[in-house]
Amino acid sequence: MAEQSEHWAANSADYQRACLLGGAVGDALGAPVQFFSLDDIVQQYGERGVLDYMPAYGRKGAVTDDTQRLMFTTEGILRYRVASARGEQPDLRSFIHRADLRWLSTQTTTTTGQQRSFLLAERGLYSQRAARDSFLAVLSKSQQGGVTADNQYQFGAGLSRIAPLAVHFVSDTRKFWGEALRAEMFSLSADISALSDGHVNGRLTGGALGILLLGLLYGHPPEACLARIDEQLRPNKDSQALRRAIDHAVELANAQPNSASAAESLCGDSMALDVFSVALYSLLCAEDFASGLVLSVNHSGLSDSCGALAGQLLGAWRGLDDIPQHWLQDLEHKALLDCLAADFLKSPEDPLMKQRYGG
Repeated sequence: MAEQSEHWAANSADYQRACLLGGAVGDALGAPVQFFSLDDIVQQYGERGVLDYMPAYGRKGAVTDDTQRLMFTTEGILRYRVASARGEQPDLRSFIHRADLRWLSTQTTTTTGQQRSFLLAERGLYSQRAARDSFLAVLSKSQQGGVTADNQYQFGAGLSRIAPLAVHFVSDTRKFWGEALRAEMFSLSADISALSDGHVNGRLTGGALGILLLGLLYGHPPEACLARIDEQLRPNKDSQALRRAIDHAVELANAQPNSASAAESLCGDSMALDVFSVALYSLLCAEDFASGLVLSVNHSGLSDSCGALAGQLLGAWRGLDDIPQHWLQDLEHKALLDCLAADFLKSPEDPLMKQRYGG
């Protein structure tokens, strides 16, 4: 484990980049089968299921709305950094909410009131990628930035906002892995998940994911991160369902590792818990990035979202070198994702950052 920590310290930027790119790779792997049952997957692709990119939305390596929204969230956080450097006192939740609304404007006739945006100039992001109508409706009705959604939805859609937040914290050299940062990450991750997922499961799952991603990006093993998650969840009386889901995923990883039937059993009726459970199971079982990612998409659940989340976790833990190069080469929007990841490492006072994110 010391070797892992030393390697992380020397290559932190690559792990941050791998987290964002890995999520997009997982999204692209799961996209062709996001509406398939496990039986459908086996019938079309054989007993081993999907092993490589298959065509979706007219090409191989296409991403879904999960990655589109991740990119807009990243832009929102970078805009927040530039605003903070100007001496303002911005609210990060509001910046992320407005980023969601900018993405919404690419999918509907909704206007954002913010015409200047780096990503709004990217016409490829206007392609509609099967976002749920109910989720679009929730965003369309949201008015005040940073406020918890008044609903009982637990889409899991809020989980796509968390990885850029984890990278934001880790790339800030003034912060370090400790109790205060974990509490801040948990609270903020829960809050930004709740911008669309008002159900307690959606909020708390976002908080747990924040701790897990943050810990992995700091070089801590999954088991240690899970212990820190439990510290945050245990005092909360509403956390029983999430804690049971985590325990079940861990038990399956120990008793039935790398099992499609085990992954299938984690797909229930709570989308946020299901996506998190499948991704966690895949992380704990993975011998390498590719095997973990394949495991995360071959089931009857939300294959794109599970793949995206598993890819973020696996990328954060295993690093950029473990992601198969052909998956990166064929990935839609790779250059744009690389640009966003690189901008986390730039000073917010850099003239290019001011030009790109200062509007």
